[in-house]
Amino acid sequence: MSKKVFTRTTLPTGLEAVIYEGYGRHYFNALRKAHGDTTQLIKFRLVELLEVEGKALTEDDVDNLHIRDINFSAEVLQSMMTNGIPGLPGL
Repeated sequence: MSKKVFTRTTLPTGLEAVIYEGYGRHYFNALRKAHGDTTQLIKFRLVELLEVEGKALTEDDVDNLHIRDINFSAEVLQSMMTNGIPGLPGL
């Protein structure tokens, strides 16, 4: 199955990002890798669904993202599972 784009956006630090639609396989892959650790679940959701500057991320890449970019991306991923984020057009 091909990846489906949820949104294209500019992260707070100016990096271009693509956030893909999430499905059960993404969630369960992240959950399995996180071993029940909520913090790790956030990280692995980013690894599963975020591409920055045209590149899929590794765990190390996420560790080196600016905290503003991590928080923003995590909020967008959360919006995918809820009703959206106020102030972000189209989300």
